[in-house]
Amino acid sequence: MILKFAETVSYEETENFKVQVKKLLEEGCRFFAVDMSEVDCITSSGLGVIFTAHKELRKYDGKIVLFGLLPHIAKTIRDWRLDRFIPLFSTQNEACAMLKNYAHSQKDAAALRTS
Repeated sequence: MILKFAETVSYEETENFKVQVKKLLEEGCRFFAVDMSEVDCITSSGLGVIFTAHKELRKYDGKIVLFGLLPHIAKTIRDWRLDRFIPLFSTQNEACAMLKNYAHSQKDAAALRTS
């Protein structure tokens, strides 16, 4: 699933993101690529909601990745060390390819656990 943030990731934007992620989880989505290409400013609540989504997705063997970050936004995420948990990619294709590979590895791991 591709999600997108607006230019400024404010408190209101983070609340909308939380609702959207919760709804998609309830619908069975487990893999999210977030388009950050328009984000020029991100608050601590924005960083927090991304990390919270990461933690929630881990409960379901899911994954969140970010792509299209402007250099100063990528630097902020690296400064907060969120890139240790949430992969960063230049393009949507790279992000989706990683999620596809991750999803396949999770299915293979689940098959091994049940056999």
